[in-house]
Amino acid sequence: MIGGVFSNPSTRWPEVFGKIALLKVHPYLLPCMVAGGIAFFTFVIGFLGLKEASSKHPIEHRYDLIADIYF
Repeated sequence: MIGGVFSNPSTRWPEVFGKIALLKVHPYLLPCMVAGGIAFFTFVIGFLGLKEASSKHPIEHRYDLIADIYF
């Protein structure tokens, strides 16, 4: 869907993108940039918004679980 909407922007929206020669030579650059921007934005939101499940080292955490079960 992104590729269909944003492909060939220099002929579709000449007043906005018509003067950019790079988009005339590479008509699918804008959809690739939009898809990459969405992926990057999702990464940044996940990186900043999600916290680690455990701050302990996995082996230390395993020993704590075993100690909770048996003691």
